[in-house]
Amino acid sequence: MDAGVEVTLADQRVRASAAVFSNHYRDQIEFRSTSPFFAPDGQPDYLNIAGSNAHGVELEGALQRPYNGVTMAVTYAFVPTEVVETTDFDAQFRPGQPLLRRPKHSGTFRIVYRRGSLAAHWDTRIVGQRHDSSFIGLLTPAFASGEISVNPGYTVSGLGVEFRAQRAATNYFRADTIFDEEYEGALG
Repeated sequence: MDAGVEVTLADQRVRASAAVFSNHYRDQIEFRSTSPFFAPDGQPDYLNIAGSNAHGVELEGALQRPYNGVTMAVTYAFVPTEVVETTDFDAQFRPGQPLLRRPKHSGTFRIVYRRGSLAAHWDTRIVGQRHDSSFIGLLTPAFASGEISVNPGYTVSGLGVEFRAQRAATNYFRADTIFDEEYEGALG
């Protein structure tokens, strides 16, 4: 189930939207590499997580038509997740656990300044902490429980400049992770 609303104001210069959702997943399949100890053929295992839930809200606000050459957008998502049923009893997939690599909080910010054929933009992506696993336990015997930990949140910012040389050609420069922050989108 999803429901949302979007409004525009000031002759469609400003846009705001909100969406709520509630998703119930069934028969999810988890890939697991097989331990050479138990399966020398190296064939992978596929396990049924059986079911999980994800519900939350997504918000967005934007200055979508330029004001003195500036456009911008801000987003935020609140998405709690939960395993509700499983056939696998490893730590990562026990009922009540959040789904792996799904942050509860995330958001973005982007601002663009354009004057004639020149433009500059700044963007920041914020990802909250999330449960994760390096899946080292996949190489251990099947009766051993895999480890689970919390991957810390991170913020990444980028800066870009562009020059439209012709109608069909644009020269640009972009620097991502400009604060040289180290982070792991997935553990390991």
